[in-house]
Amino acid sequence: MKRGHRMRVKVPHIEEFLERLIVVGECWNLVGTKQAQGYSVLDKNRMLAHRFSYEYFVAKIPKPVGLWDGIGRNKLHIHHKCKNRWCVNPDHLELKPYYKHASLHFKRT
Repeated sequence: MKRGHRMRVKVPHIEEFLERLIVVGECWNLVGTKQAQGYSVLDKNRMLAHRFSYEYFVAKIPKPVGLWDGIGRNKLHIHHKCKNRWCVNPDHLELKPYYKHASLHFKRT
């Protein structure tokens, strides 16, 4: 994975990110506050930690195209290749459109 891109983020986010990071095997788990779906969050604004990690270490996530549908089908999702929702290791994260990400998690009948 290419390194070098640095998102313009507020310093407290990266400081909090590094303070809460625990390496378990190859995963970088962020301990502390979780949202209802089990993903780690940063700060009182509840920024999703895996999205922060992707934008900080890899690349900016493009803005959604089209109208908001209330579910998020128009935005790009971050897939955890390691299947660990707490993981923020950029090598374990990949950007996928909703329909491809959902197809990895839900079987069609």
